[in-house]
Amino acid sequence: MDYLSSTEIPIGIRNNGALPVVVEAIELVFQKAEGVPEALATVVHPCTLEIGAQGGLEYTKVSFRPPLLMTPYTNTYRISITYRECVGGGLGPRYKLALEANPYVIINVPPNFPGRTSDRASVFVSFKDPEDLELAELAAQLLVRAGFGYYMAREEQRLGSAYWAQKIEPAIQAAEGTLVIWTPNVAMSSGPVLRELTYSQTVGTNVGLMLEEGASPPDEYPAVETEYGGPFTRARAIVAFAEEIDAAAVRWRQGGILFG
Repeated sequence: MDYLSSTEIPIGIRNNGALPVVVEAIELVFQKAEGVPEALATVVHPCTLEIGAQGGLEYTKVSFRPPLLMTPYTNTYRISITYRECVGGGLGPRYKLALEANPYVIINVPPNFPGRTSDRASVFVSFKDPEDLELAELAAQLLVRAGFGYYMAREEQRLGSAYWAQKIEPAIQAAEGTLVIWTPNVAMSSGPVLRELTYSQTVGTNVGLMLEEGASPPDEYPAVETEYGGPFTRARAIVAFAEEIDAAAVRWRQGGILFG
């Protein structure tokens, strides 16, 4: 399966106990990126699954849509159930049990989607280099998982008007959107990033802004007109970035603007 695609995972539960049980919830905990809270990689499936005693076996399916926060390719997950025993015509106390299993799913990076005006949908990533390069690389990784290509201009490449006209302007014009990473580093010296933001606005390329704590949105990006992602902290940047890029990918696939 690909990131952000929906599927169903079949789960079989056998009851070897002396009493029938009712399973009320099934919990799947997947492998996740470093720094991601476990709750964001957990799928909880409420149910009412009645299983007979002494070897009773029942199956159900758990809906699953792998978010960008989960690790790609072979992803091993844990299964636990919440259940109650059927006692004297009623139900006993709730128990939680981890199942002895080692299942896995294969989460693939999807192919690059075609763009609306080109054969490859891409996003221009604008950032302060080198101070915020790690954040830009994180955004690029998540964009690829969401089915987009990306373009990042490094500081040494931005020098000179020829490179701007020959590379940066065409990349912005061809992009489905410009993702601006606005941090205190940018606020202190916004030159190239602000230029890329305003040029995107000039040529009609949709702009999204990820705002780090401690920075205020630039006047060129008024919050009353356009929402921004964040504020985020560096320690949990992947959570904020994944949430915004996931939402953007859904809007774009439904025919809407990438950032809004």
